[in-house]
Amino acid sequence: MATTEKLISSLIQQTKNGKLNWDYLSNYHKLETIATDILEDFSEYALDENDVDSDLSFYTEYKTGFFILLNVNLEILLIALPTIDARVHKPLNTDYEHQAELLRLQNLAVKQHPNVEDFVEDFINDL
Repeated sequence: MATTEKLISSLIQQTKNGKLNWDYLSNYHKLETIATDILEDFSEYALDENDVDSDLSFYTEYKTGFFILLNVNLEILLIALPTIDARVHKPLNTDYEHQAELLRLQNLAVKQHPNVEDFVEDFINDL
């Protein structure tokens, strides 16, 4: 548990410092498939890819691996993959713990992808 908390804290800090860039999970099809396979393997609730909110699911690369934020039915799961071919069978927070911290991290990832309204407002403010 403490390791997962430290990891999340570090992910938040490195994202805030601009050292990690998050992208939508749906932009990396193979990684998205791996994440949903892990979800299906781990889930005791018969969850599948239809339960994943692709607008709020992200990944970031670190060395040869990835960290994935998978938004499932308004809960966030954190998955670590040391390599794209790693055999991972469950998320790091299998009991959906650390939701407040993961939501903070997810919000930082969302901010890296401004929406239309923010884009237009920035343009207007620059005039």
